[in-house]
Amino acid sequence: MKDGQEEYIKKFKTELAMMMGRKQSIHRNCVPEGVTRSEFFALHQIWTGMNENPEKKGIHVSDLAKRMNIALSAASRMLNSLEERGLIYREIDPKSRRNICVSLTEDGEKLWKKCSGGMSDLLERVIIGMGEEDASKLIELWKRFTELMEKEVDSMMKEKDM
Repeated sequence: MKDGQEEYIKKFKTELAMMMGRKQSIHRNCVPEGVTRSEFFALHQIWTGMNENPEKKGIHVSDLAKRMNIALSAASRMLNSLEERGLIYREIDPKSRRNICVSLTEDGEKLWKKCSGGMSDLLERVIIGMGEEDASKLIELWKRFTELMEKEVDSMMKEKDM
């Protein structure tokens, strides 16, 4: 580590942790109680899947797991919780009986519309407040940050396996 990097890294970690905490507080104020960020993202992916291909009537569980970048078993556990609350339902895909299609129930669609409407309004206000140039810079930097994180996680996992 170069001179001064240690202090800079410590400051960065602190700032990042504080921003993530603030982001969680914003989430709590925009999404109804009892809905986690992962569930919110799953509802979004299911709704998107239903609207991308209306004759398909939903999204395959395997596609949902891929879109969310989670294991199939984790997706199934989350779907069990959403199904128990009456927000989604599962059906065997008639075109491919090995696949299960997930769709939002009427209650699930109402919840999604309520959540997404509030979040969409908030994001529009923030983007307008930031301005197009800064918003674009943020996206580019966040992409780079995420790509580096993924690369380093892969590297750490390979080191562990050795």
